[in-house]
Amino acid sequence: MTVKPQRDLRRFELFLASYFNGFPAALACVERPGPAGGSWQFTAAVKARGDWQTFPRDDAAAAICGDGRWARPPNPVTWQLMPRLAAPLALRRDAKSGLSAVLMSRPNDCFAVSMPYGEDGHRSVYLSLFGGDLKAGQEASAAARLVIGKDITDRRAMELYRLYLKK
Repeated sequence: MTVKPQRDLRRFELFLASYFNGFPAALACVERPGPAGGSWQFTAAVKARGDWQTFPRDDAAAAICGDGRWARPPNPVTWQLMPRLAAPLALRRDAKSGLSAVLMSRPNDCFAVSMPYGEDGHRSVYLSLFGGDLKAGQEASAAARLVIGKDITDRRAMELYRLYLKK
C-alpha cells in the first residue's frame, strides 16, 4: 500500500482488515516473558482477556492504540492492550479443516496487530500500518502478506514470516 496525503497527517494509521469464514482460533506473535531476549510465542485471543484485543509493537504504538480514535460513535471500540509483539504476525486457525491463515507485515510497517477474541462472529484480524506523521505530498509505503495453508504450525508460521522478510 502506498499513500500520498494531500495534507499533513498525525499518527496516520491504515487499518488493514481481514475477515474469515470459520477460523475460530485467533493468535498473535508476542514476546515470550523472561530473560531470553528475542524469544517469541503465539498467544490466543480469548474472551477472558476482552472482546477486542490489540498487540502493540512498543509504547509509542500503545499510545496510538489508546488515543481515542476508536471511541467514536456509532460503533466505539475499546481495545484491551495486550503483550508486545515479537513480530507483526497473526494466525487464524480452523481445527476442523486444518486450515490456517497467516497474516504478516514488516516490523517498521506495522505498529499493532488487533483482533476480537477467537470465537467472536467477526473472525477478523487487523494490521495497523504506518503509525507515524506524514507531511503533505510525502509518499509512504507499507506491505502485508496473507498465506493460507494446511496444518501450519507456530514454527512454520514463523518460518514463513522470516522468508517474507528476506524478500
